[in-house]
Amino acid sequence: MISTLVKNALSDMSLPNYFITRLSDKNECIVYNYTATPSWSADNEEKATKYIVMINLYCKSNIEKNKKDIIIAMQKAGFMRKSVASTVANDTGFFCTAITFAIVLHN
Repeated sequence: MISTLVKNALSDMSLPNYFITRLSDKNECIVYNYTATPSWSADNEEKATKYIVMINLYCKSNIEKNKKDIIIAMQKAGFMRKSVASTVANDTGFFCTAITFAIVLHN
């Protein structure tokens, strides 16, 4: 469910997005993953789950525009931005920016 929400939120981005890994795609893209923890429980039943979504933006240009577009898209889908890490260059020639979001979904 959360994976579908993220994929839908990022669907209008000009960059492709992938869950967990880029596989063999070595082009500019977005890779995301998430963690889930109980947010609210009652009567020994989980009523809501908090998801922390970690997004890695891999690009060679338009870094600031892509970051802004991701943040806007995710916020429109109900996610709260938690952090944006410093952009780093990796050994593949891409710049990588990690962006973290949170959302609580009621079961």
